[in-house]
Amino acid sequence: MKEMVREGLLIAEGAKGHFVREFTAESLAENYRLRRILESEAAFRAAHRITKEQLAQLAELNAALAAYSSGSKQLRANYDFHKVIRVAAESPTLERIIDSIWAVATVATPVTIPGRAHRSRDEHDAIIAALEARDADAARDSIIVHIENAATDYFDEQDIRP
Repeated sequence: MKEMVREGLLIAEGAKGHFVREFTAESLAENYRLRRILESEAAFRAAHRITKEQLAQLAELNAALAAYSSGSKQLRANYDFHKVIRVAAESPTLERIIDSIWAVATVATPVTIPGRAHRSRDEHDAIIAALEARDADAARDSIIVHIENAATDYFDEQDIRP
């Protein structure tokens, strides 16, 4: 339960116990906004630090995202893809902060939104290309586009506006 509280899925209220956190359109919009800011910084930093092995991992994970038919495997591949970039940024504090906001509905769009896994794969390709080119600005811009597109798809699919 401590892990679920840390990930923001449960709320601990002392003697009252634990409660499932409800996500509002506003809280999800905030999550997307924070991810856009923080993950773009991670991608910018990673562009000059990422190793050939990490680039190969990104390519493998992106291929797996498209190949898997299981939602849980797609989620894991997507999580691992973004985690490689966070690790490559070589900023433990930034990595921890991003990890802390990665457990909400905003990261499940590849399996919950029709067609999103395919679009994510294409957007991931652009991120990989920027990182391979060591182009920090393009890496930052590509991940911003990716997260903004995921947000648009999510809110359109849910037919809600934050």
